Amino acid sequence: MDRKNHNTTLFCLSPSKKVQTKPIMNSKASDSSARTPDIYEPWKTLTPEIYDEWDEDEDKLWKASLESLINGEQTPFQASQNIDAFIREVTSSRLTKLIEYADTHDVTAEERQFGIYEEGIYVPDASTYANVILRTFGKACTAFPPRSETQNRLVGLLEELRGLPRWMAPELGPDEKGQVNSTEFWKFGGIEESWIGLEDAFRREHAVLKPTLDRDHHPCELHARWRNLQHIMARITASDLIYCGGFNALSDLVPSIQPNKDPTRYKKRNMDFSIIAAAQWVVGPHECRFVYHECLKRETIEHFWKPWSKEGWAFWKIEFANVIDNTHYDERTQVVAREALQQMETTEKQSD
Repeated sequence: MDRKNHNTTLFCLSPSKKVQTKPIMNSKASDSSARTPDIYEPWKTLTPEIYDEWDEDEDKLWKASLESLINGEQTPFQASQNIDAFIREVTSSRLTKLIEYADTHDVTAEERQFGIYEEGIYVPDASTYANVILRTFGKACTAFPPRSETQNRLVGLLEELRGLPRWMAPELGPDEKGQVNSTEFWKFGGIEESWIGLEDAFRREHAVLKPTLDRDHHPCELHARWRNLQHIMARITASDLIYCGGFNALSDLVPSIQPNKDPTRYKKRNMDFSIIAAAQWVVGPHECRFVYHECLKRETIEHFWKPWSKEGWAFWKIEFANVIDNTHYDERTQVVAREALQQMETTEKQSD
């Protein structure tokens, strides 16, 4: 099982006027673009990066199901069944091996509970398996545009996992009382509950992509992946699957500067990729309702992990409005900003 961090370096190139993409199989997939004009059209087909050079045989078992899901060869339900069965089997096998070894060898109570690493006797560690799987899941999600068929299947996988019968997955070996520390699978959780820290998988991708976003101000693969990541995080946050609100791109927006109060002459302090990424949290009705209702709960932001407030909502509306008539922005960015603002206003009216 992979325990390593893997950072991917992406280089930004300006797109040519016409770029044709072809469907790619074997861990690659093509998707329809989002409903708005897509500034990242040349990067509509990206590599999910599922496999790593250090993968062991057991890693390839569950990664094969994720790859099949992405390629449309498995349904979300089938993939969820396979991943669940994998964790059940590997954790049960580890626990059995640990107990059998402890029963036939002179071991301490600590070794019985926490394993004997040098002998190849490991604890079941169910939560770590789930986290590693979600880490690859999060990385794969950056390859697919908002509302694309593949993104829908990936979200569907989490929904199917949440719908499976609950079971207690072992984490350690038996303690001195014979009790095995276990975690309830597949619980997931929303804003008030972090289930086994699965949001860390998306924090990792956030940390990989964000520091180098301004490497090139032209649209590029890195910007496309950033947009895709923001949208999948908004979807699974609004659906109470995995809360990723602390990583939202709305919080990255900074106030525009308006010389002479001319709306067409705002200085461009927020890059196109920042506007497009931020819009992913409010351009869809489901995600926008979540953000709006959370913002209504407080006047100002109290903690970065809950970056929602009435003050923030009003500020984001202003910034999207400033983009719409600002000629410094790409026309397609203006369209996205307009749709985001319209959805925010629609959500307000529907909530009155």
